[in-house]
Amino acid sequence: MIYMELEFLDLALIIRATDMILHYDLKDEALFLNLKTEILLLLNDKKNEVIFFGMAPDNTADG
Repeated sequence: MIYMELEFLDLALIIRATDMILHYDLKDEALFLNLKTEILLLLNDKKNEVIFFGMAPDNTADG
């Protein structure tokens, strides 16, 4: 019998976007769904700078 093991990779993307308004009252999952189209437009705009793309920080040490 063959078993498949799932591996998850947490990545972070940080961009400098001066024309973006964040909705602080939304939880993370809902925030991404609401801003997905806007984020894609920001990434396609050459004036916005990608600051970091890579492994997300491990925040599991806080308990």
